[in-house]
Amino acid sequence: SLTAPKRPPPPCGVRQGRATLFMLTADLGKRHYHLFDSFEGLSKPSEEDRDGKGNVHWAAGDLGTDEAVARKNLSGFDHITFHVGWIPDTLPAVADKKFAFVHIDVDLYEPTRDALAFFYERTVKGGMIVCDDYGSAKCPGARKAFDEFFSDRKETIIELPTGQALVSKR
Repeated sequence: SLTAPKRPPPPCGVRQGRATLFMLTADLGKRHYHLFDSFEGLSKPSEEDRDGKGNVHWAAGDLGTDEAVARKNLSGFDHITFHVGWIPDTLPAVADKKFAFVHIDVDLYEPTRDALAFFYERTVKGGMIVCDDYGSAKCPGARKAFDEFFSDRKETIIELPTGQALVSKR
């Protein structure tokens, strides 16, 4: 059950903190949140980020923001830790933790793949992994990373009408 263990949820890809603010506001359990972002924008897209027409919709540095904006937007919460830097460089800071909820919003194939590879084994049974960009036409690499990662696992990817995807760890 998600409510039994008080596991920290890590949003990967914070940007200005808007989605994180929704999660923090809704979480009555006041779990500790680990927030991962470079604040430098996207890394360089790879070939896996090309859509069916061969287009890449992002460039390195797109979606960058000032870290201070996210910190200000989330300043009312004392149960958060920022991990500033690139995935997977920042992930070892939480290598000893288990998670009930992982929200991945990094738009591109490689950071999505790397976040999944790291967090899957650290997600508790019944825990949820969300891909924010799964249904986005601008983020085909995120979908490809999820599809490839779960192709030989027992979990089923549930595509949501919001454009996100959800997986419940079995």
